[in-house]
Amino acid sequence: MGVLRVDLSGVSGCFECQRCGTCCSSIGRGVRLFYQEVRAIQEHLRGREEVLEELAWDVLTSRGMAELIGSTEVAENFRGLRHSFFSSSGRSFGSGYFVEYYVLRSFNGSCVFFNPLTGECVVHEAKPMTCRLYPYYVTLDLARMQVRMHQHDSCPGLGTCRAPAGALELASEALRFAGVMQGHYSKLAELLGGRDAELVRRNFVDNLRYVEVGAERREQEWVRMRLSTGRGVRDLFLEHGLIEAGEDYLEGLR
Repeated sequence: MGVLRVDLSGVSGCFECQRCGTCCSSIGRGVRLFYQEVRAIQEHLRGREEVLEELAWDVLTSRGMAELIGSTEVAENFRGLRHSFFSSSGRSFGSGYFVEYYVLRSFNGSCVFFNPLTGECVVHEAKPMTCRLYPYYVTLDLARMQVRMHQHDSCPGLGTCRAPAGALELASEALRFAGVMQGHYSKLAELLGGRDAELVRRNFVDNLRYVEVGAERREQEWVRMRLSTGRGVRDLFLEHGLIEAGEDYLEGLR
């Protein structure tokens, strides 16, 4: 395999977080995760259920529902998020292929781990690559050995910094993202075996492609995903202990 080319022509390389919370409070259908990122967040929260309980009270306070603070049911629901913060595995269109992933749950459009009172992410130390890169994002075409960086121009933090981020730093993040994706599909190929493993390895490990498509096509694929079972990859990783779920869900797999 040749040398990856990193194209930074689509970014300004100048960003300073304004701590406005816009990106965390408008995630819509959710942030996409790979199994490694699911595992990292679960490990980060292990034994720290009180963090989620405190988050629950802050969310309720911010939404004018302080009378629910102290509710046993609410507390139990938030403590249980460690096992069920992802809503489903899905399949997203990308250069003719389907990409399996997980989705970080949202609460009325906000990331479930965003504290609206403090403006902080409660899993900041283990946050997914998508969040770490924001307002930048990556498209990959390893068949052509190209990694491209783009930016969300609506982010108010763009163009506000005094010292622009270095091209090397951005390129490193882009390559790290490519590595996470390849690692995810390498593990999936190991678990699948047979012809399915061969297809996954060829399409997502050896010649991984993840490119932009138009809004209309994304919407079509979203509908297709919702109509399908969309749980096969998640169940596979659950069965092999790569990620966790609550006992109720696991019981349904048996």
